[in-house]
Order: sequence, then structure tokens, then C-alpha cells
Amino acid sequence: MKVIDHYKLDEDKVVLGRYNSPLKTYRQNETQLIPVIPKSLEGEVIYFSHVVNGCHMGEAKTMGRIKGDFYFPNMYKKVKKLIQSCEDCAKRKSPQTLPRAELGTYGVPAGIADLISIDIWGSGGGLLASAKGNRCVLTIVDHFNSFLYAYPVPDEKASTIAKTLATRFFWNTVFFP
Repeated sequence: MKVIDHYKLDEDKVVLGRYNSPLKTYRQNETQLIPVIPKSLEGEVIYFSHVVNGCHMGEAKTMGRIKGDFYFPNMYKKVKKLIQSCEDCAKRKSPQTLPRAELGTYGVPAGIADLISIDIWGSGGGLLASAKGNRCVLTIVDHFNSFLYAYPVPDEKASTIAKTLATRFFWNTVFFP
């Protein structure tokens, strides 16, 4: 076995490098020899350590699998770069910050029903059915006068909401107040 600086060649012509174990052992400064990976195989070692049984490991787990068994220069940078460029990981990973809509401003309403907000509550079985079979409540806030209107409705279908808005809210508040 030849030892050249921090590397040596074993009987199978595998280059071994000195590696100081970060783990505390009964020997304080234990040094072990591990294989030095040629540049042509670095990508494969990282990839097969990153994809374990079909699961794509993160940077820390991938480094944990590699650093005790292999060595090559700039391991951390290369592992980070490969994982950041992994298409499968990018597809599955959720964004760190969720996109938000821009805040807008509303003009001052000029009259009744010029600007309204609507909401439906009780959908999904939150309320018991009334005697007339209504399971939800349509609430409407008129921003001109800050009045709140509440109408019982049987469901939250768009056709039901549109019919209630047209026949009960607009008819009673705008056309014939």
C-alpha cells in the first residue's frame, strides 16, 4: 500500500482518502480511510444516494448517506446542486411562500347595491334542514349603507344563489325598496 499525502492506493487499486469522523468515539481523533470517487462517477453516487427505494431524500439525508462511505472534492456543493436540479423533487415540493393576490382598492359605492359582498354558510351539513328544506343561509352585505341581508336557501348551487339574488335581494332592495 502506497501513502501519498492524505491518499493511499489499496491492493484493488482503489484510491482511499483520510476522513476524520465527526462522530464522537472512544478514540477522540479517529481517522478512517474511505474510497475517493473519480469525477466521472460523482453524479451517479449522488443520484443513487438521493433516490433510495424510489424516495427522493433531501440534502441532509443524501449527504449523510454519502459522507461516511465516499469522498470527492466539493461534496456539499455538488449534492446541493444535483438536488436543486432534480425534476421529480421540484414537481413534488410546494413553494416556500404561497402566491398572494395584489391588494386592490374599491371605490366608494354610489348607491344601494352598487357594491355588495356575499357569503354562504351552513353548507356541508353544518345546519339542520328547516321546515321548508333550507340547509344554508345566503348573507349579503351592502357596502353603501352597511346593511346585512340573510336569506335561507336549500343549497349552495349557483342557480339557487342567482335566483335568490335576482328575486329576493335586487327585486326588494333596488327595484321596490
